[in-house]
Amino acid sequence: KVRQAAANVQETATEQASQAANRAQQVAAKTQEVHEKVLQAAVTAQEQAAQAAATVQLVRKKTEEVQEQFIQAAANVQETAVERAAVAAATVQEVQETVKHHHAKVKEHAAVAAATVQEVHSTVKQQHERVKEHAAAAAATVQEVQDS
Repeated sequence: KVRQAAANVQETATEQASQAANRAQQVAAKTQEVHEKVLQAAVTAQEQAAQAAATVQLVRKKTEEVQEQFIQAAANVQETAVERAAVAAATVQEVQETVKHHHAKVKEHAAVAAATVQEVHSTVKQQHERVKEHAAAAAATVQEVQDS
């Protein structure tokens, strides 16, 4: 009876160890998948940051151009000044729209990154709970073996 009980305990422990190993592989695969998503989100966010920096440079350049246009317009006749001011206003409007567009993209990618981080956190938390459950089951099995 003792040998049979020991064999049963060993078989149960082996099955639980195999299940725990399988779950650990699943956790590792999911962690890798989530890591890749976070990495992609970070790359996307970096790209958007680079685009935003380029937009800031463009705004600065366009602002300088607009200032130059206003200076030139002041030196010319009223009709030319009015015409150039309209061009400058259109340029400013174009720049403002470009900045709005890039800002919206940056916000969108930041939201994706935040959602991915939340998903990672949730997955890790679930896996941690599963590991705790398996550890408790293994401890109970060891206790049963020691008691018998």
